[in-house]
Amino acid sequence: MRVAPRSCVRRDGRPFEIGSAEPRDIGRLLDQLVVARTTDPAADVPDPDEVSITVQAVASMTSELLESSNGVLLVARAGDDLLGSLSLRGGRYRKTKHVAKLGMRVDRGVRRQGVGRALVEAALDVAQACPLLDIVTLEVFSSNDAALALYEAAGFVVEGRRAGFVRQDHGDDDVILMSRRVATT
Repeated sequence: MRVAPRSCVRRDGRPFEIGSAEPRDIGRLLDQLVVARTTDPAADVPDPDEVSITVQAVASMTSELLESSNGVLLVARAGDDLLGSLSLRGGRYRKTKHVAKLGMRVDRGVRRQGVGRALVEAALDVAQACPLLDIVTLEVFSSNDAALALYEAAGFVVEGRRAGFVRQDHGDDDVILMSRRVATT
């Protein structure tokens, strides 16, 4: 699904834009994923040496979500810089098309500047406007207090916890399961 770009402002007053990822973003999305996995390994489950991220994989994901009737890949851009990205993937089967899973990544240098909040708000606007979607779900590490606060402020509620699901350097981390209803009926 494609969405029109929207203008936003970071807490420091600098402007940025949120819109659908386009083929021109593939290289920057790949760079963001590679940098995040090597500089912030606790933010993701696979270690950098366990999963190879390729241009083809990012291109395929971008194309799939651009053509999706119940999903979107959003990016936050400031000029040529990619500040963050958010995927909203709707179910592929008739019985699960009404549920979308949210995944987000924001560059470390712009965290707590309103980029994540703007991405989540844009994704929820897309979900609410999509007649196929009723529920948005996500998973977040219990140690990620900032993300938990952001999602709760956006109306997500905790549905469950996978205790000790991820073994981090600092100890085991729980995965918190959250959801939010977006259907208006």
